[in-house]
Amino acid sequence: TLKSLDRHSFSNLMRLIHIEIRNARSLTYVHPEAFKDLPNLKYLGLLNTGLIAFPDLTRIYSDYTDFILEIADHPFITEIPANSFHGITSDALTVMLYSNGFTEIHPHAFNGTKLNAVYLHRNKHLVRIDERVFAGAIRGPTLLDVSLTSVTSLPTRGLDSLRELAARDTWSLKKLPPIKAFRHLTSADLTYPSHCCGFKGLKRRPGDLAYLFCNFTVLHDQHHKRSVSFYQAPTFQDYPREVGGDPDDEAVLAEPPDQRHFSGGLHYHAYFGRRADDGEVGFGETLENPQEDLGHDFYSRYDYEVCDEDKEVICTPAPDEFNPCEDVMGSVFLRISVWFVSLLAVLGNLLVLLILLSSRYKLSVSRFLMCNLAFADLCMGVYLLLIASVDQLTRSEYYNHAIDWQTGPGCGAAGFFTVFASELSVYTLTAITLEPWHAITFAMRLDRKLRLAHAAAAMLAGWLLCLLLALLPLAGISSYQKV
Repeated sequence: TLKSLDRHSFSNLMRLIHIEIRNARSLTYVHPEAFKDLPNLKYLGLLNTGLIAFPDLTRIYSDYTDFILEIADHPFITEIPANSFHGITSDALTVMLYSNGFTEIHPHAFNGTKLNAVYLHRNKHLVRIDERVFAGAIRGPTLLDVSLTSVTSLPTRGLDSLRELAARDTWSLKKLPPIKAFRHLTSADLTYPSHCCGFKGLKRRPGDLAYLFCNFTVLHDQHHKRSVSFYQAPTFQDYPREVGGDPDDEAVLAEPPDQRHFSGGLHYHAYFGRRADDGEVGFGETLENPQEDLGHDFYSRYDYEVCDEDKEVICTPAPDEFNPCEDVMGSVFLRISVWFVSLLAVLGNLLVLLILLSSRYKLSVSRFLMCNLAFADLCMGVYLLLIASVDQLTRSEYYNHAIDWQTGPGCGAAGFFTVFASELSVYTLTAITLEPWHAITFAMRLDRKLRLAHAAAAMLAGWLLCLLLALLPLAGISSYQKV
């Protein structure tokens, strides 16, 4: 029975390319130098073993271009410490860390790595991913999967290279990082439809290498004078001349102010913007004088795949009528109107209650019913005031607060107020309508006269009924939320 991997268990094995240890449940310890100097190793898999701590694999030193590390089905490994993947490979790294007992990933966990994909799905106890988890990473990740976990937030740093995000059935992830953190995202598979609203209209931004490549292809197209051009490139005269250069030499270019952020330059949109008069040119279109451009077939494909910034992010699930991509108040007119109506309802009905209850005249049945109606309308005003406040606080970014609002106490309180107010208002209006009918019908019967005690008993029954109807969704019978 394999209980431990001692020092040099796998050391200096130049031809070893694949290691997989599966169902070794007695394996509880891996020496830090158990895997050492394996330059041709392509894959290392530790699946369903008895490890109780994340193994030290930092001495593998693989030179393979796309190393895959798979650690799965370890319920006793609860955390990923810092620098856990440093030294595994000098090139791209794919980590598959699913179905483990992780509860936390420490800062700098991926320090010194060139990440390709990070799979963290089915770690049901994973609650916290540190904000600096990707700090120190040389590159990536391009894919991040946190599906079926309990994470409450994603790091806002280190997502610049992310192209695919998966967070299916991650119900605790109610808020995403700022959209500007996803500079190169192309697809997102999320849990809540409202989160996709943030990516609506977001365009894919080319990276630095793509910028240089597209720059080269555009200048190539300009040099060969293609009859159909895809992009409008600036001429050399568009750039400022280098300080101290020859004013007659227009080919001398000034260095961009920030070499690290090509997309921030003044000529970024000139490189990647389409001409207004250019049509959509697909593969197989006939060009005038094709002999003048021998490299057209090669470059045009990369123009479509790399240089096209018009491609929007593909996001699922799509927003629906319960989660539209708009604020709580969809227009300025509604936003102004709801404030006016809510303030008028609250102040007006408070004034009515103050006048009726402070009057020196005896409280009659009609005045008593009017007090109940004013209170019902006051509750409706409170509901409108609550909705108006939420709209103001989440204006222009409701999609990122929708889940907290719909699943939180605020939505429940708003639902309670509107149901209770509307039901009590209808009930009171019915009582106000029946009161004069009863007085007219039994005008000659003094023993059938409606007294204040009778009205109070009727309204008490109405209050209990309205409270019951308003509290049922809060007790789990139906719901005020729809997500």
